[in-house]
Amino acid sequence: MSRRRSKGEEPSQGVLCLWHPTLGTLTNAITREVFVEAIARLKEQRCAPKVKDRMIWMHGLLSRNELMQGASSDNTFAIRASIAASQPIGRVLEIDDSAKPDC
Repeated sequence: MSRRRSKGEEPSQGVLCLWHPTLGTLTNAITREVFVEAIARLKEQRCAPKVKDRMIWMHGLLSRNELMQGASSDNTFAIRASIAASQPIGRVLEIDDSAKPDC
């Protein structure tokens, strides 16, 4: 289900056509914030950002253990979602490593 790019169209424009409709169907507030940031970057950036400015760092550096022990999240997306919802979102209350891996 690929779409042909028209002449002169930026590669990111094809992704934007796919992501905009998806944005409205997202129910997870943190995932929605990730999509909003990614879409904004695709519209604004013309080349890869410096390593220190990449989105991966916005997910935070604290471990699950640190979060469970009461540290405030440094995940930018969870913080934004919490502010938008006016309630804490993405808090780690329990760690269970007995579950099967996600992938």
